[in-house]
Amino acid sequence: MARTIATEGMEQGKAEALTAAKQDAVLILLEFRFSDVSESVTDQVRSIHDHTRLDNLYEDVRNADSLDKIDFQIKN
Repeated sequence: MARTIATEGMEQGKAEALTAAKQDAVLILLEFRFSDVSESVTDQVRSIHDHTRLDNLYEDVRNADSLDKIDFQIKN
C-alpha cells in the first residue's frame, strides 16, 4: 500500500514537472520571438496544465507573426 502511494506521488511529480517544462518552453519561445512578455501573458501560460494545449500553444507561438495573433485562453 505505501509503495502504491509513493508511486502515485512520483507519477504526479513527473506530470507536474513536464507541465512546468512545457510552460517554460512556451515562455522562452515567446521572449525569443517577441521580446517583452507581459505578466498577464505569463500568468495565462502558467494557468494552462493540459499538455496537448501547451504543445499546440508552442506551435502557435512558433508560427505567429505577432503576439496579437496568439490565443492564450484555456480551451476545454
